[in-house]
Amino acid sequence: MESYCEIIAAFKIRTSNKKGRHISTTRAIEVLEEYGVDTPNGFIQPPPGLLTRTTVNRYLQTWGYDQERMTRQPSAVRFQANNSNDCWHFDLSPSDLKHIAQPAWVEPGRGNPLLMLYSVVDDRSGMCYQEYHCVYGENVEAALRFLFNAMTAKSDNSPFQGIPAAIYADNGSISKSTIFQNVLSCLDIKLMTHMPKGSDGRRVTARSKGKVERPFRTVKEAHETLYHFQQPQTEAEANQWLHRYLLNYNDQSHRSEPHSSRQSMQE
Repeated sequence: MESYCEIIAAFKIRTSNKKGRHISTTRAIEVLEEYGVDTPNGFIQPPPGLLTRTTVNRYLQTWGYDQERMTRQPSAVRFQANNSNDCWHFDLSPSDLKHIAQPAWVEPGRGNPLLMLYSVVDDRSGMCYQEYHCVYGENVEAALRFLFNAMTAKSDNSPFQGIPAAIYADNGSISKSTIFQNVLSCLDIKLMTHMPKGSDGRRVTARSKGKVERPFRTVKEAHETLYHFQQPQTEAEANQWLHRYLLNYNDQSHRSEPHSSRQSMQE
């Protein structure tokens, strides 16, 4: 009976679609009795009338072969780097401001460039560094310029500096860029990205990078909403206002330790 239940559970999983529809227990029994199935243990075809829907469903539930438990996602395992600069999370997001009145450059025929918010977050401390850049789409040159500024010593003595051991990003056009990969390789930085969707069986692999997405939301809700009263006119002015806000943001408490993100970065 357990062998039959395993096969029927496999039928249900193999025939599932994105909407959760799958073959019924009754139909799976009919297919098994009428045609049989080849398994690693040989060909299996139970005699007609041996299996009933009620009995099979009861044993599927008892042995944990029911659809809910067989398709349940494994719990997410949280991780945290042991030291600062072991891993940076990198991402970019369109600013809610969209455009500035006086961009530093405009490509003829393409209108004003989009005001994009670039961000890196140190995995160990949670400290964040962000910049605005006016770009058309995901610009590799702007991404490299931003990372250079993030690694450079800051005039305000910010502890956010140095070359990280690894950068974690999504599978966007920047991560796929040969130029971007070559620059990181020359700096001996390991580039880590999401596993492609559907590449690990039934598990969901493409998950949000919460440690870098959280600062985006905070900046847009606590800082960019003030642009309704006064908007920056240039990219330099926007970055000046943003960096002033980040000083306060990085002085907030660490996610799990009794000190600020800035203090954690300095340790």
